[in-house]
Amino acid sequence: EVDTLALELVRDLTPSSGLLLYPIKTVGDGNCVPRALSLLCFGDQDHHTEIRCRIVMELVSNSLDYLCLDDPELEFLVQHSECMALNAEETFQNEVLKVCHRSSYMGIWQIMAAANVSQAQILSVYPSRGASLVRRFYDRTFVPRELKSTHTLCLLW
Repeated sequence: EVDTLALELVRDLTPSSGLLLYPIKTVGDGNCVPRALSLLCFGDQDHHTEIRCRIVMELVSNSLDYLCLDDPELEFLVQHSECMALNAEETFQNEVLKVCHRSSYMGIWQIMAAANVSQAQILSVYPSRGASLVRRFYDRTFVPRELKSTHTLCLLW
């Protein structure tokens, strides 16, 4: 089912990929990212718990990949995290622990991990509302370490 409210937000957006965007409704229970990925990968939202677990396992297993980002990017992730701590490593650990729990919202680190889990590019679409700095980090494509899918998965914030 097309999300008509979200459709209004993306009507004027044409990502650099040229894809037409049709937002699909997902259950808004804090599992939005895993539910959306479940819908894109499996055709239904029923696999959201598995997707969440795979994202957590990816973050734990390959934490250095997510902590060795360019300085401004890592600094942005730390400053905009609900789990901000004294340093990037502690913030990242807090983020991972938080998203272990059902119904906890996910952010950019989790989207990066989702690209690696799905082995597909993820186009993160952030509506043209709010600060341009935030939009720069949220509105972009994430490429997995190993790209196996020819499909690009789109997520709307």
